[in-house]
Amino acid sequence: MRLGVAAQTPYFLTVTDVYYSSIESNWYTPDADGNTSYLEESPVNTYKYQITTPWRLSMGIGLVVGKMLALGADYEMVDYTSIRMDASDYDFAYENTNIQKNFKSTQNIRLGADLNLKGLHLRGGYSYYGSAFERMKPVTVLSGGFGFRSPTFYVDMAVQQSLTGEEYWLYVPYEDEPMPNVQYKNLMVSVTIGTHF
Repeated sequence: MRLGVAAQTPYFLTVTDVYYSSIESNWYTPDADGNTSYLEESPVNTYKYQITTPWRLSMGIGLVVGKMLALGADYEMVDYTSIRMDASDYDFAYENTNIQKNFKSTQNIRLGADLNLKGLHLRGGYSYYGSAFERMKPVTVLSGGFGFRSPTFYVDMAVQQSLTGEEYWLYVPYEDEPMPNVQYKNLMVSVTIGTHF
């Protein structure tokens, strides 16, 4: 049996934005100086600010039953409301308030199993990833597959089905009406074939 507990401290990131703007117009009729196009550009600007990422707390357990079955489970908690932005000349109070309002804490769960039948491995898994945004749905993933090992080659195949969704309007409604619930499904199949040298 394997037990584990971990805490990931926040990252303290420094970000520098580099930006400028320009506008160009073209005319069929030239002006008094014969010009038909005009270009105006701003100087190149930079802005430096800091971002503090959230803490991550996780724990996991792994269990091997005989030489046939391996089980694993992981749990993770992330509080995205604790993300902070700051700068020397601006406190980002408005942005930090919006982060606390629109973000939330999430919980992530991963479960997996591997059954070894004399070289043939049968695998299954389930994952739940909580959404950091209020309007987004969590992501759930179901997976299954098999693997075969021989002294000369190996084959692995996996199928993964993920489901998530969100609530939003494509256009701002004119009247008070229920928010549409949009779902997203994704199916992924992967096959790996290899030889031993």
